[in-house]
Amino acid sequence: MEIAIIALCIPAGWAISRPFVRIAESFGYC
Repeated sequence: MEIAIIALCIPAGWAISRPFVRIAESFGYC
């Protein structure tokens, strides 16, 4: 799961998975 979080933190991944990024931010990973 950590790898997925890192991928979400990547600008490209962020653009692809905006909803998931917001979830990650909620958990405080980003």
